[in-house]
Amino acid sequence: MFRLLLSWGADFNALPAVYNGRTAVQGAAESGNLMIFLMLGCAGAQIDEPAGSKQGMTALQAACLNGNSLIAAIQAAAAHGDIRLVRDLITLGAEVNAPASEGGRTALLAAIEHESLPLLELLVQHGAGVNAPGAYGFLSPLSEAASQGWLKGVHFLLEHGANVNDTPFDLAMLDESGEYAPEELLSPLGWAITNASVEMIDLLLQHDADVLGTVIFDRSDSRSALTHAIHEGSNFEVIDLLLSKVPDL
Repeated sequence: MFRLLLSWGADFNALPAVYNGRTAVQGAAESGNLMIFLMLGCAGAQIDEPAGSKQGMTALQAACLNGNSLIAAIQAAAAHGDIRLVRDLITLGAEVNAPASEGGRTALLAAIEHESLPLLELLVQHGAGVNAPGAYGFLSPLSEAASQGWLKGVHFLLEHGANVNDTPFDLAMLDESGEYAPEELLSPLGWAITNASVEMIDLLLQHDADVLGTVIFDRSDSRSALTHAIHEGSNFEVIDLLLSKVPDL
């Protein structure tokens, strides 16, 4: 069917529909069909065609999200296939930092969402910005990893220059629209406290997370790390760890 459509002159660069739209190459990437994706690429399909404006995905974003969902099903084999597909996309010129559409996610956030360290490494190796914001309502890469309790991901991002004290205001400054205003956002340390992850709190503090800075932001409240820990009913170990980093205490 695919070859027949091409022989009939099908436009494989046709623009996607506004809602949930995909070009042919984006659909191939999302379904994980490497053969059709490569055939499209060799035939001249636009690998970096913009995503549909509402919940669309570029080909690279689709590949990251699809491949990692396969990881949960067939583990290492799917992980290998996913990385190969993303690597092929990059080789063909895909932009690893392509911004996400409203309701979507960047390739890096998709990798973090599914806790794929090999894919995270591949994307950063090819220039993915570790401090780049996702779409409206999404966290920074470091806050996303911290919110999931993914210690390895947090460690990797910190070692590659992620801002340990990033805030929603930082994201608003990085995003041209300045529209980052969800109901509530936490800093990486705020998420670690919420998740009661002593190991992650310790890691963030080792990288100079600010215990006196604001870690939670919403429309009616803001809290420091210590205030947030008390509000969350954190155990003594968490409180003691935070107090140990308060200067001149």
